[in-house]
Amino acid sequence: MNLNIYHFNLRSFYVSRMWCVKIKTTYIKGTTLAIFIILSLLFSQPTFSHPLETIPLDSWVYPTLEQLYTQKLFSELHKSIKPYTRGEIAQYLLELEKLEQENKLTLAKSQTWLINKLKDEFSYEFSTLKENLPTASVKYNLSPIVFYNSAQDKKPARGRLKLGGSYQYSNQFLFKINGVLDTQAEKDSQFFGRKWKKNLTGYLNQVYLHWETKYVKILFGRDNQNWSPTLGNGLLFSGQSPALDQIRLSLQLGYFRFSYFSSVLDKIFDPDSGSFANRYISAHSLNFKHPKGIELGLSETVIYGGINRSVELYYLNPILPYYVEQFNQNAPDNILWSLTFDLSFWKDKEFYGEFLIDDFQYDFKSEPHQIGYLLGTRLANLFNLDGSYFNLEYRRIGFWVYGADISWNRFLYHDRNLGSALGPDADLIQGSFLYYLRKDFSLQFSAGYKRKGEGKIDMLYPSPLLAVPKFPSGVVEKTSVFEILGVYQPNANIKIDLGLQLLSRKNISNIADKNIRGEFSLNLRIEYNFWKEKGI
Repeated sequence: MNLNIYHFNLRSFYVSRMWCVKIKTTYIKGTTLAIFIILSLLFSQPTFSHPLETIPLDSWVYPTLEQLYTQKLFSELHKSIKPYTRGEIAQYLLELEKLEQENKLTLAKSQTWLINKLKDEFSYEFSTLKENLPTASVKYNLSPIVFYNSAQDKKPARGRLKLGGSYQYSNQFLFKINGVLDTQAEKDSQFFGRKWKKNLTGYLNQVYLHWETKYVKILFGRDNQNWSPTLGNGLLFSGQSPALDQIRLSLQLGYFRFSYFSSVLDKIFDPDSGSFANRYISAHSLNFKHPKGIELGLSETVIYGGINRSVELYYLNPILPYYVEQFNQNAPDNILWSLTFDLSFWKDKEFYGEFLIDDFQYDFKSEPHQIGYLLGTRLANLFNLDGSYFNLEYRRIGFWVYGADISWNRFLYHDRNLGSALGPDADLIQGSFLYYLRKDFSLQFSAGYKRKGEGKIDMLYPSPLLAVPKFPSGVVEKTSVFEILGVYQPNANIKIDLGLQLLSRKNISNIADKNIRGEFSLNLRIEYNFWKEKGI
């Protein structure tokens, strides 16, 4: 027998088999996704006249909706799953108007101010739904913003320009693109990019295709999400990191909403191997919302990756429990769970919270659990003062939360936390009182106290984890903030914020006796939104 020929044939067989395995795996993944989309198309019915554009998480619309929600308006909103769509809010506005016309609802003066402002913002969507007009439309917007902060000696002024547009082909398909030009974009937690010439920076924060039927929504592209009953600083997904390029799915059946997304994260360099590690994330959530005033949500997230590791098909499965599969696969992946609740049974009162656990230990003894939690309340019309709102929150995040013993499993995206901007080994209590003096002007008083220990997400983690006897740990940075903020907003187009802030910091960056005491600053923000919508 010719041994060289035998060796060549054996090697050829091995290479061919490996290629077949790769082709088969790719085929299975593609076929599974195609079957899923086809089944969604077959078993879902088209909606009628429902504008699909999502509302950016930094919009003034969200705090306004929260104020009305506390007063038992917009009671069908799933508050722990954001962003909302413009058509969704317009539909609720239409329902409120019908209740008023049927004398089933009487709005207070301040409620009328807020509702009218929302109707101004969603005037095109509102009229489209109200008059059953065709949904196909083109929208373009231009929004210049000017910032001024007297505490920043070198560059107190900052300019930003938001520009973008959308094209809704029918009541089912929409294309959206939105970008930002900024002179100091590095101060924005959602920014990832490089400086341009003349101190300008540009980036795209929303670019997606959105498809919707009666029960199913699918978004493919770049967008943010917030899976928390609070705004801006949720524990699992706060929406404060750079927007993810993702496939996002939402399924609504009665009081239940199922949400899912999967994305490829940034690669990171692994010094041990001298190579870059791939990183991925998948998450799903089941949210129950009863309009009488109870909302419960359970979410599960996995971050995984490695040198030359590809996307895992089992993590692309929207309904597969990641924790069980990760254990059975014996994979060192990072699993996080979140439980949210929102109770609004009572008029003008709301209580909410979020509980986060990072790497749950089912034996309760392998290592300490990594816990974070948030508790809050919102009250409206204090002492029968129409147009007044009070908000109080406390959040605490443990030492080891968001981190991992393997660098590519950390809860980071472009070095920014996907969860709370507070980070690990820290707590924060903050409260605010807001009062509408008239329909176009409000005054807010707020205060906050933050403690930040020496724990960091990107620090080296031992395995198993050690108990940390002190919270917060080490030299604790302490920050106190007091602010008075006046807001002038005569309509949906223009908004002017003017605030006076008093800031004190102790042990800055966890360096003992590095302090700032009683620093006053004046903050100004002016935004004017030009937008134009046209049916086609």
